[in-house]
Amino acid sequence: MSIRVPIEPDVLHWAAGRSGRDDADFERHFPAWNAWINGAKAPTMKQIEEVPRYSHVPFGFFFLAEPPAVDLPIPDYRLGADGRADVPSQELLDVIEACQIRQAWYRDYALANEVGPAGVTRIDADTDVMTAAQLITRDLGFDVAARRSMTREDARNHLRHAFERLGGIAVFTSMVGNDNHRALSRIDSKARSAT
Repeated sequence: MSIRVPIEPDVLHWAAGRSGRDDADFERHFPAWNAWINGAKAPTMKQIEEVPRYSHVPFGFFFLAEPPAVDLPIPDYRLGADGRADVPSQELLDVIEACQIRQAWYRDYALANEVGPAGVTRIDADTDVMTAAQLITRDLGFDVAARRSMTREDARNHLRHAFERLGGIAVFTSMVGNDNHRALSRIDSKARSAT
């Protein structure tokens, strides 16, 4: 006998939206999807274990009473064109988590090998924008005169090498991990269009 797990339909619908797939994709992959969404039937434990793999939404979220608010685990000072903060995509959250794991590894490595502190000037939230920009420009050797003669690729390579020389680590990616089926998108476009 299969154990059925009551999952809030709003959470299922939210997870489908977070995945970047549409309802038709979920209906094809899960024949009983519409019955789960309208509350006529609950998924089995085995089925609900498959939904996180397909949606890339963490398993524990499916047992919440309502969809959670999604926030970045790091400060993000960028705003959308309308001046509002964007809802981060699941892909962005997964990339940030992977980077935090790399960062923790590098911190342990640096401590174990007595690598000194990074040479980047520390800036806090009280530093005005102009001062912060000047300090970062100086640290990275990236003044206006240097930028004028650089292509976009030259500029990116310069910034990466300069930051690494100061003791930082840089990551460039266009996908989640090595999964070329999960292209990196900074924002959850479905959440943006719904607001």
